[in-house]
Amino acid sequence: LMRIPVDALAVLAALLLSYRLREAQMDLIPRFQLLDVATTLPPFGLYVRQFAVPAIVIFTLLAAVMGLYALRTTRGAWSEAGGVIITSLLWLVVIMGWYFFVQKQLFYSRILLFHAVFFMTLFSVAGRFSLVFLQRALLTIGIGTRNVISVGRHPIAPAAHETLLRDMRYRYLGHLPDLSACKRVARASFLDLVLQ
Repeated sequence: LMRIPVDALAVLAALLLSYRLREAQMDLIPRFQLLDVATTLPPFGLYVRQFAVPAIVIFTLLAAVMGLYALRTTRGAWSEAGGVIITSLLWLVVIMGWYFFVQKQLFYSRILLFHAVFFMTLFSVAGRFSLVFLQRALLTIGIGTRNVISVGRHPIAPAAHETLLRDMRYRYLGHLPDLSACKRVARASFLDLVLQ
């Protein structure tokens, strides 16, 4: 759930930085000045109220639809980055489509949009990478691990046993012969997963 405020802050920072860069006529290409004076930019307060706040909501909704806020124990960093890139590009399409088809006009600064998408992706990926690293650091000290136990007449397969011992997301508590022994263990410690 920490991904939602991280994404919202990343989008807000990207939109505010993009506005300030366009206002200062900076186009991020060293030794070149290709931009003219920004005459179509709205005042800053109006930009924040009418564009930045709805844009944050649109981005978080798109990220939710793309499954970026799914409750999983861990996600790979590259999987996070790919999802953020696709969500940022979809956000760009939605914004351009809204202005073109609904407002029947072009967006007031296309370079602002492209800067926003670049910084949105960069800040969001950086925020998500930091969350993944934090999550992994917490898992190494035992915070967030899932307690797993196996029950049955025969022990679990060797490959599954090796995976449970090797994967930092799980803490394998061992194998028990029957459910009554499992109930005794469940009273002593919280069980997240029981394998049969």
